[in-house]
Amino acid sequence: LAAKQTAEKIKIILNAKDFGTATAGIGHELINHANKGWTLDIISFMLGQYAVATGNHTASNADKTEELKNEASQTNKANESQVNSLKNEVQNVTGVEGFSITADGEQEAEDKETIEKQTAAATETDKAASASLDQVLMAKIRKGQDVEA
Repeated sequence: LAAKQTAEKIKIILNAKDFGTATAGIGHELINHANKGWTLDIISFMLGQYAVATGNHTASNADKTEELKNEASQTNKANESQVNSLKNEVQNVTGVEGFSITADGEQEAEDKETIEKQTAAATETDKAASASLDQVLMAKIRKGQDVEA
């Protein structure tokens, strides 16, 4: 899905560049014809100048957009290369195993079940720890002890 969207966005950039170049070309033609003695020389000349400026602006913006797309793509590739090390780091800290994503962005069925079991177990542990902490705090409060310690 992401590859299809990227391809569509690249087409938009290329189309904008093509339309900008074509518009500037038409503007130059209008200017050339205005200089050859058409009856509406001034209007053709002004429209030609406007078309050239607009076309050049569009083509320039398409180039800038393409540069931004390339920079973002490079950044994404650099970030993707760090995913496995960060995944391992998170796994070591939390004790929860990572999962794989298929090409279409879905978790694999085995991994979904594993994650659900691990999440359920972690939730029960968190509840128990929270209950114990609450009990300890309540006891300290009743005794008038400092709860910050």
